[in-house]
Amino acid sequence: ISGLSSAMSTRGCVRRPFCPGFLSISSVPLFSYDTAAVKKTDFLLARMIIHDFTQAEPFLKNSLDSLPVVFKKHVLSCNLERGIHVMKKWFYPASLILLLIILTAVILQDGYLYGSNTAWLSQHASLAETIRDACLKQHTLLPGWISLGGGSNGYQFAYYGFLRPDILIGCLLPQFSMTDILIWYMLAVYLCSVLLCFAWLRTENISHALSWIGSVLFMTAGCLFHMHRQIMFVNYLPFLLLAFICIRKKRLKWMPLCMLFICLSSFYFALSAFAAIGWYWLRTEGRDFWRDSFLKRFVPSALLAAGMAAALLLPTGLVLLEHKRGGSGAGLLELLAPNPALNNLLFNEYGMGLTFICLYAILAGLKVNKLRADSILYL
Repeated sequence: ISGLSSAMSTRGCVRRPFCPGFLSISSVPLFSYDTAAVKKTDFLLARMIIHDFTQAEPFLKNSLDSLPVVFKKHVLSCNLERGIHVMKKWFYPASLILLLIILTAVILQDGYLYGSNTAWLSQHASLAETIRDACLKQHTLLPGWISLGGGSNGYQFAYYGFLRPDILIGCLLPQFSMTDILIWYMLAVYLCSVLLCFAWLRTENISHALSWIGSVLFMTAGCLFHMHRQIMFVNYLPFLLLAFICIRKKRLKWMPLCMLFICLSSFYFALSAFAAIGWYWLRTEGRDFWRDSFLKRFVPSALLAAGMAAALLLPTGLVLLEHKRGGSGAGLLELLAPNPALNNLLFNEYGMGLTFICLYAILAGLKVNKLRADSILYL
């Protein structure tokens, strides 16, 4: 008790023996306080101490009646503020979950699956079942041979799910259809992406309300219809957002793991995802990124992630080199040149599919020195 009393004294509480308005045990004073000097943290600490006392010693409850009214009102105010904080903390994520459930239920009619006839049913679901069966039959997660047609090199189909998390789950649960596993996995990816977007915006010191609005815009972006079509276009998003959060919170030891799962989920988009991570890292740290983080943290994280995924990436790369196709690909200038139609930013089935609000935000960013480089890049 004397130790707690000393702790309270160091936080602005003054011990005054035999003065009214202090907590006492059998008329023995414990501590008092100066109401003009005690801050809210002191009241919170005092409340915790009083709570512990009342839980341990029932007779201390009677001593609380001697506390001044101002102390009791402040404790009540702290309780109210804490309740509001908890409500804000959980209300917005819960509302995002509810909104996603409602939107999914609206578009999903009776007798239909959460998938499309284009690509999803004919390729992703059926090939996921084939890859899972090959893994179980050959007792390996990287089957070298798949009996499609007259038989093919397994790595020719690595794009469709080798070492992908849903395929691994399917190998653990062979009694369930890969179609069902893929549906629930992509719904989980969708939900996690939205919640991680909200968490990431909060790390940027954006208010709860504006973070919620940004997450809703993200949730309703046109590109996310690929959750039930071309799943490799979007299934890496949770790990990309996790990487952004790790950068913002300085949890850099998790970066290789985030980058690894990006490679395993969709290695075709790994390079662009790594570039996005590097750009965000640069915009977060500024010039310190080139001096402290690029060679010491970013490059080692990317190389470690690629090394851990080498069992998938190296054989797949060799297969790609063996099977070249003729045709003219897009040049670097064409990829980096401005796009006046903005169909890669606004609505396009294979673009981001963002709203006009995002275009307005990018144009408004041209007037802000801190955001001008980002706006020019997006345009």
